[in-house]
Amino acid sequence: MAGSKLAAKTDLHPFHFRAQLPFGGDLDAAFSPREIVDWVERFSIFDRFVLGTHPPNFFRISTKFSQGEYLDACRKAIERVRLGFSGEVFSGIECDLVVGRGKFSFRPGEALLKRFNPDISIIGFHFHHSLTYGGLYDMKLSDVVSALRWALTCGLFNVISHPFEILSRIFTEDPSEFEKIANLALENRVAFEINADKGFFEKPLKKLAKNGNFFSFGGDLHALSYWLKRDWEGLEVPDRDIFLLERVLGLTRDVADKEKAYWREMDPMFRELPYASSKRWALRRNLIRLYKSYLEPDVFGQELDKIIAIFGRLEGGVVESHVKELNSIYKRWEGEPKKKDRMRAERYFLQVPLTSNEIEIYAQWLDRAFELGLKKEQLVNTWDTPELKNFLKL
Repeated sequence: MAGSKLAAKTDLHPFHFRAQLPFGGDLDAAFSPREIVDWVERFSIFDRFVLGTHPPNFFRISTKFSQGEYLDACRKAIERVRLGFSGEVFSGIECDLVVGRGKFSFRPGEALLKRFNPDISIIGFHFHHSLTYGGLYDMKLSDVVSALRWALTCGLFNVISHPFEILSRIFTEDPSEFEKIANLALENRVAFEINADKGFFEKPLKKLAKNGNFFSFGGDLHALSYWLKRDWEGLEVPDRDIFLLERVLGLTRDVADKEKAYWREMDPMFRELPYASSKRWALRRNLIRLYKSYLEPDVFGQELDKIIAIFGRLEGGVVESHVKELNSIYKRWEGEPKKKDRMRAERYFLQVPLTSNEIEIYAQWLDRAFELGLKKEQLVNTWDTPELKNFLKL
């Protein structure tokens, strides 16, 4: 692996968790706070990391508590597990930036944020239609810019999470405004996140690095199999679950990076379709369902032809090629595993540390950022604990 060394053993994006109801938690999360901390401690994964949650009214949070009670339970759960950890467990929340009629706010809101009182507060746009947040382009650029300026100057947040879809649009459509945003973030000591899952666009990253902006790095981990866990090394699996593990690991290994890369290419094609946004996203969802399906070849071909016909010849050819390749991978592994089966597979991954290959996967975007000019002192993960706590205003 290159010089990131597991981001100096520090992960600054909340590791999302889930507990039994009535507490509940993130529906995409596989582990409880105790399981996460025990795994991190047992294998020395991180010396410092963030354990936290989305807002209680986020679309993936399931709880029977009120919003305040849910955040109280999160705080208490983190306080309990940090006592037995040899390093530093920060409490965190990934807030949801809300834009409406020229006004800007966030979930869960300032009162609930103060009630939770996290060590680290990060905020981001969450467009739930796509892997790469294509819903961003349904907003006016002026609203995107104003919302980001508000988030940078309100004094409530340390980090802008997975920001590069936003930054890339501003960089492309209004370079002078991008420079103002970069300087505003620097003045207010707010970091831009390099997300280990979602990555970045190189041109705005290079510009920000040259400007001296601060960056954080984090895995955005809800579970291990969605994009990170790929290797069998060290796993002990009973015969009944061997094929399940083969499916989960094989699918992540073969498709996770490719799927994200292909959607970076295809999303602009969908944005340019002359339809209402609801129809564009319906088409996109149908395409995802199609390539994840296990249809007979003739039925698959008929359904794909209907979608391709909407595009021009060049764009249609790209979509056809990518979708056929993705479908061939999903079919090789008998389609996407059911949620309950994936969660059963996740239990085995707590047996082992990350392999050297998986650490490289985890750090690949950060390593690339260093190649593009990011300096170590700009990465807040590398700061010693007193300096990091000062940045977090603790």
